Amino acid sequence: MCGFLFIMQSDTSSTCWEDHPSWFASMQHRGPDHTFSRYPKPNIFMGQHILNIVGHVDEEHYRYKNLHLVYNGEIYNYDTSFENDTHFLAHYLYHNWNDVDFGKLDGMYAFVAYKDGEVLIGRDPFGQIPLYTFQKNNLLMAASEVHAIKNDSPLNFNAIKNYFFTRHYIDNENSIYKNCYQVPPGHLKQYNSCVLVKDESYSPKEFIGEPLNLSENEYLEELDTLLKRSIKQMIPDRKFTSIISGGIDSSLVSWYVSRESNDANFVGLNNIGKDRVSCDIEKFEPFLGKEIKRVDITKEEWLEAFYHAIANVMEDLPRSWSTISYYLVSNAIKPSKVLFTGEAADELFGGYKDYLNPGTTKYSEYRRRDIFEKMPIEFKPEINTNPFLTDLMNNVPAGCYAANTGAAINGVETRNPFLRFDIVRFALNIPTEYKTRNGTTKYLLQKLFEKKFSKELVYNKQGFSAFPEDTYDVPKYMEEFKKLIGFKNNPKGDDKWKLACGAVLHETI
Repeated sequence: MCGFLFIMQSDTSSTCWEDHPSWFASMQHRGPDHTFSRYPKPNIFMGQHILNIVGHVDEEHYRYKNLHLVYNGEIYNYDTSFENDTHFLAHYLYHNWNDVDFGKLDGMYAFVAYKDGEVLIGRDPFGQIPLYTFQKNNLLMAASEVHAIKNDSPLNFNAIKNYFFTRHYIDNENSIYKNCYQVPPGHLKQYNSCVLVKDESYSPKEFIGEPLNLSENEYLEELDTLLKRSIKQMIPDRKFTSIISGGIDSSLVSWYVSRESNDANFVGLNNIGKDRVSCDIEKFEPFLGKEIKRVDITKEEWLEAFYHAIANVMEDLPRSWSTISYYLVSNAIKPSKVLFTGEAADELFGGYKDYLNPGTTKYSEYRRRDIFEKMPIEFKPEINTNPFLTDLMNNVPAGCYAANTGAAINGVETRNPFLRFDIVRFALNIPTEYKTRNGTTKYLLQKLFEKKFSKELVYNKQGFSAFPEDTYDVPKYMEEFKKLIGFKNNPKGDDKWKLACGAVLHETI
C-alpha cells in the first residue's frame, strides 16, 4: 500500500502551492518505508510514499525516459522480466500512452502518469484502490486520500445526505467535499495540461461472456484451480497475514494461503459479545496447521478506534463499519505488511439473502426517506438485470475502500483474491443455481468449503460484527450536526452510525 499526491497548475511559469508539503506528509502512514518527491516541471509536483513489498526501493522505477509516475497498488500479472510491477507499469504506460487496456492489467491500482504536458489518471475496474481528484480553475490535483487535496473545500452535504438512503456509501464518483471527486472504478482520464480531453472506462460488464455449462464437480474443480493459482501468484516476499472470521470466504482464502506458504500467519477479530464464530476461532486451526491469533476487542476499544480513524487520519466517511475492524486487525498483525481478505465473494458468489429473491438487493438500492428538512439531489446507482453485477459495480468498491483505508492507517496492504480477473469472469458466468439453491446462499463456495474444512464448521452468515450504533454517543457536536443537515427524525439503526460519522467529520473540520 502506498500513497501519492499529484499537483499541476496550467500556468507553466508558476510554482505549485506552498502548502503541499503538509498535504503530502498527511498520507505517510500509507507508505512508511520510503518517501520521495520530484518536480518534472516547475508547475508540477509528484510525491510518493512507498510501502515496499516487491523487490527493492528504487525511485527510478517511477520514471522511464520522459514519463513520470506515482502509483499505488499491485499488478499481479506483470511481466517478470521487470524488477517489479511499478517498473513494468512505467514502461507499459510509456509504450501504450494512447492505448492503455485495463483488461491486460490484472490487479488493484491507482496511478497518475505525466509525459510531455499530458496526464493519465487511472483506477482499477473494481475500485480496490481509492483515488481522488480536485479541479478548479487552472489547478488539477490527485491523491490517494481526499484530505490531502480538499484544501479548504466545505463538506458536500448533498453527498452526505444521500448516504442515509443506501446501506453503504456507494456513490463512486462524488466525495464528501465540494470540488473533490473520486475517479470512478475502471476509468482512465487523460488531460492536456489541466483540461480533460478523454475519459474512457473498462467496466465489470466486460467479464460477462458465454454462460458456462459444466457439472457441479467440474465447477468445483475449476474454482479450486483458480483460487490455488491466483493466491500462489499473490503471496508476497514480505511478512503477511490472512484474516479468518470463520465465515466461508475468509476461511477458504486462509486455507489456500496455508498451502502456498509455510510463513503465513492468521488472525481473527473477536468483538466481545458480538461475534458468534470468532470467539471460538480455534476450531479452524487443525485445518490450517497453524495457530490463529485471536484479537479480542471491547466496545470501548472499538469506539476509540472509530474516533481516531475518522478524526485524526481519514477525514473521510468510512464506506462501512468494517473500516474500523480492518484498522484494528492491521494494527494487531505488525510487522506483517500484507493482509489477505475475502472481499467481493458475497457479491460474486451469492452470499446475501437478498439474492434468494429476484430484484435489486439492498446493497445497491437507493431508498429515499423523508428524514431531512431539505432533501438532497437524487443519487442514481447503476442497476442491471443481473443483481451480482449490480452489486459488483456499486457495493464492492465500498467494501474495498473499507479494507484498503482501514489497513492503510497502519501501513498494511490488503489483497483480495476473489477479485482476480479469472475468478470474476468465472463467477459472473456460472448459473445462478450454483450461487443460491434451496434457501442456501453461496452454494458453490460452501461445497468447496466443506471439502477443505468440514460441514460442521459451516455457520450462518454474520459478516463483520461490531458496535456501529454505539458510535452515536461519541461525537461532541451531534445535535449541531443534525441541525446543520436538517435531520428531523429520531435516529435508529444505521442512521446512528451515519450521523456519528458525519458529526465527527464536522467536529474535525
